[in-house]
Amino acid sequence: MSGNLKVELNHGGGLLGINLKSVKDREIRAFLGVPYAEPPVGNLRFEPPTPFPPWKGVRQATKEGNVCPQFDQTGEIGNEDCLFLNIYTSPLEVIKKSGNLPVMVWIHGGGWIVGSGNRDSYGPEFFLDHDIILVTGNYRLGALGFLSSETTEYPGNNALKDQLEMLKWVKEHIHSFGGIQSQ
Repeated sequence: MSGNLKVELNHGGGLLGINLKSVKDREIRAFLGVPYAEPPVGNLRFEPPTPFPPWKGVRQATKEGNVCPQFDQTGEIGNEDCLFLNIYTSPLEVIKKSGNLPVMVWIHGGGWIVGSGNRDSYGPEFFLDHDIILVTGNYRLGALGFLSSETTEYPGNNALKDQLEMLKWVKEHIHSFGGIQSQ
């Protein structure tokens, strides 16, 4: 496996990605299914996201994470363990030549009840013909993302808190991928 597909994060753990191709046949470095928060299951189901803990060694980042539970034309799909990011970068040579690249974070639509950051609907193939880094992600949908008991115990809006946690993860780690780090 090529060394240009390995990234070391700030906490010391690493990711091993895959190569994809853009529309114009340009190399895309892809790091798929990267956890940014603990799985929101069990005691964490209706809680705000908890940052995913640092790990030792290298994690495979070669397959997209689960989509969050939702309904499509075939019925219910997805899994509650769904808080994952996908990071797509320009070729390593471009990053080394150009310096740090601008970062675009795309948060999928879907009326808060459907969708995902996975590439089956909206892939990186057009964007990565340009010198950027693209980050997409999943967040809790429907009742799992927005249920509120109107109390301090379960105030709701966890989907929006998931999105904020995604942005925090990007801010902390995007420099490892060759992205411009905001202050």
